[in-house]
Formats: sequence, structure tokens, C-alpha cells
Amino acid sequence: ARDTMNVTPDDFANKISLFLVYINEITLRNSELNLEERRLKISETLKFDYFVHKLRLIFGPDLNESHCKAFFKKISHNPDCEIDWSELFGYNSDSVGPDDSGKAFETNEGADEVQIFMAPFRFRIGDASGEKARRDIIQSIHYAADIDSFITVAQKGAVSIWNSKLKLNGCIFLKEQFDGWLNGCCFLPNIKRVVVTAERTLSLWDFKSNKQKSVNNGMVLLNIQGMSGLTCLDTISKINQHKDSDKLIIGDSFGNVMTMEISVNDLSSNNTKPDLFDPNRKIIEVDSTKNSIVKKKVHDEAVTKIQYIPELNSFISCSSSEKISLAIEELFKFEHKDIKINRQVGITKGLNTFCYCSKVNLIATGGVDKAIRLYNPLVLNKSCGKLIGHLFTIVDLACNEKDQQLISLSSERVFRVWDLTTFKCLQVFSDTETRPGEKRIFCLSFDQKRDRLLTCSSVLDCWPLTRSVQDSMLPPHSHDRPVIAISYSENQLATLCTDSVIKVWEGDMGKLLYVIKEGFFGNFLRCPK
Repeated sequence: ARDTMNVTPDDFANKISLFLVYINEITLRNSELNLEERRLKISETLKFDYFVHKLRLIFGPDLNESHCKAFFKKISHNPDCEIDWSELFGYNSDSVGPDDSGKAFETNEGADEVQIFMAPFRFRIGDASGEKARRDIIQSIHYAADIDSFITVAQKGAVSIWNSKLKLNGCIFLKEQFDGWLNGCCFLPNIKRVVVTAERTLSLWDFKSNKQKSVNNGMVLLNIQGMSGLTCLDTISKINQHKDSDKLIIGDSFGNVMTMEISVNDLSSNNTKPDLFDPNRKIIEVDSTKNSIVKKKVHDEAVTKIQYIPELNSFISCSSSEKISLAIEELFKFEHKDIKINRQVGITKGLNTFCYCSKVNLIATGGVDKAIRLYNPLVLNKSCGKLIGHLFTIVDLACNEKDQQLISLSSERVFRVWDLTTFKCLQVFSDTETRPGEKRIFCLSFDQKRDRLLTCSSVLDCWPLTRSVQDSMLPPHSHDRPVIAISYSENQLATLCTDSVIKVWEGDMGKLLYVIKEGFFGNFLRCPK
């Protein structure tokens, strides 16, 4: 590093001293705040661009941005981590691990590699209606970790299970004239059932007993008296929970949130009766006024999404209401104490969706106002950041936990990938495919195990992450001089710069095919493989 910047040992020692003083200043090590308060203060005040600018003023302009980014992540997550200046130059990046910062960052061999979504690599998994030949749209997708499968529900009644290889593992069709349109799903790991919400009922599907895919075998219908307009649900997973029962948390169109427990005994033949309209299905009558069911008014309007977060032992719900758009409450307080929910925030025009990223401990929200807001779950009265870029309503959000990235989707089928540590937009891509039926994408899910994005419309598509080598977070470099002309023909793209160099690229993959130097009269060279 000293040879690169042409300084003497005494000068470099002074630079290290300035660096340590600056790090102590921005990490608030001399303040009386606790660790969580300091972490929150850093996330609100410290910006990545200014951080890199200050470091380059100290050490010079040759600092690698990817090394600075890894160091920025480290001090943002743990202000008390061990400081080593050599990490800025890539010499000590292997020592960064869970013992140093509480999080593991890959900053060695893959520091100059980024993962991006490439449209040519997208492939079709299946139709919304499973194996049934009719047009439909997928309303909800849920990943069941216990069976390593994805569950999708279509609006008109198709419930499908896709295994880890994205093959159809089971499918069943509900009669919409009796149940209404479907709008949500989840999986009960203890009693091994798929739960589906309709407008007035809950349906439990024993997918292992379903051998005939067009008949409602293994289906149990729960009629909940006093409940209507069910909109969303999630499973409450606890370590100390009974192995023969599961607990659900449900939201409805009136702003209510309800928890209920379902056990194996509830599904026994003594508590069920046959369905008059479908002999293959059984009905259980459930009274919402029972002690095992807790129901409280949380929002003023319909609950658009609800999710239980095990790391927080709390549930998060959002609504289209402007008064109470986002609410967080511990499950124990919600079920046992008749108190008002304190952690709540109102957002203009309400919210459509939210997403929680556990590694950075942030909640991202999106809605009609096209802005993504980031909140610390402990403090909702002020957002930690605001991500601006979408031109249309934000429909859904997903989180890539490993890379600490947020994937957002707008109503115009435009995706944006954000870095949750620097709040920068890393990639923008869109779904421009023309296909019959509904073209809008209603929901998405990111597969954390296999690094792929699943999108749901009238079809189910997969977008795998592709690794790309890049020196920094700047756009890729194509020419040494400004580009003055571009021509496209037969899946090949030709670019011309002011230095009279022509490059020919493959249209789909972006691979460089030929270089023509000194205009059209120079040597015609084929690029090496």
C-alpha cells in the first residue's frame, strides 16, 4: 500500500492515526449509548458515499470500493468490532467472521463478483392452474421449509405444491362457487397440512393422501363463525410448541388480527361432518368466540399482509389504512394482555406489502406512493432510510438474506435490487414477455437455499441469480472512449467509440464476439476464448 501511494512510513502512520480517529468518531465509541442505539444512529446518519469519500481523503483515491463496502458493512452491524486498516486493502479480509462482527461477509475471492438476474436465464416452471387447462392467476406463494417445497394458490381454486426441483408434486382444485376466491396459503409443519384462505373459510389439505389431483381428497373445510373477509395468514412457529398442534395468525378485510390453534384432535372424525356439496370433503365448525381464538382490532382497513417473525417473537401486519399502516406486536402481549399496540406507524396511501431482513434487522415497506421505507423494528417513529426509484405502485418485496439485498416489484413488472447496507440500487430489470392471459405479476418469493427468484402471474417463472465479475459497483466498462453509435441486427449489437474501435456483442448474453480496430479498415480480430 505504501508503494502504491508513494508515502513514507511516518506519513502512513499518520494516515492510520487519522483513520482510527475517524472510525471512533463515526461508531460513537466514546458515547454513553448502548450497542443497539449506536447501530441505529449509524444506520440513520452514515452514508456509504460519504464514508468512501472520507477514506479516500485519508488513504488516497486508489482504495477499492468493494473493500470499503465490506468494511462499511462490518462497522454498521457491530460498532464494537475489531478495527484493522489492512482490510481496506484486501489483506486481512479472511479474518472477518462471526466472532469479529456478528455476521459473516464474503470479501475475499468473491469480492469482485456480483450476482445479478439475467432475463435470458429465466425459465417457465408451470401454469397457475397446475395441470388444469384454464387461465388463472397465482395470488400467493409460500415456502415450506419442512418439506422444502413451494406452495401456490390460484384465484379460481388451484392449490399446487412444487418441490425443490420445481416439479409439480401435488395439485388440488377447490370449487370457487362454494369457497370464493382464494387469497393466501401457508404450511402447518406439525400436523402436516397445507392451509388455504378463501373469503369466508379456511381449508386444510392433507397433500400426502391426495392421489387423485382433480378430486378434493384429504380436504377439510373450517367454517369460522363470526369471521368473514379473510385476506392473509401465516404460521406461528415456536420451539416449545406442542408437536400435535399448530397455531395460525390471520388478517381480515376489517383490520382484525386473529390467532387460532389447530390440533390433530380437531381433525378427527368425531369433530367433522360431511360436506353436502362435496362428499370428498369434511367440514369443521369453529366458533371464533372460544378462548383458544384471540381476535383484536389492529388496523382501520383491510390487512394486506401478515407475517410472524421468530427472531422478534412478534408478528408484523400492514394495511391500506393511512392511520395505522404498519403494526408490530409481541405475540405474548397480543394474546394475554388487553392493551393497545404501541409500535405502529401511518404512511400516506397505506401499504401493500413489507419484508423483514434478519441480518440487517430492517423492515422494508412498499405501497402506492412508490417509495420503499426502511424501519428498525424497535423504533417505528422514524424511518432509517428511503429508497426511491420505482415509477409505479410497489406490489411485493423479497429479501436475499445471504447478500443482504432487497428485491422490489412494481405493478409495471419492473424489478429493482437494492443493497440494504449502502441503500444503493444495484440492478433494474423487467419482465417484457408477451403471453396470453394476465401479464401482471402479483407476488414473488426468493429461494434462499438455491439463489433464485420465483415470480407469480398467470404462470410461475424462475429467475436464477448469475454471478458476474465486476471491479466495483459502477456500471460495466465497454469502451475506453465515449460511445458515439450503436447498431443492432440479427441478435448482435455493434458499438463504436470516438477512438474508431468497433465492438460486436452477442445480443442475449452480452458476450464480446469481435473487435474491429481503426474503423472499418483495421485488423479484424476474433476475441480469445
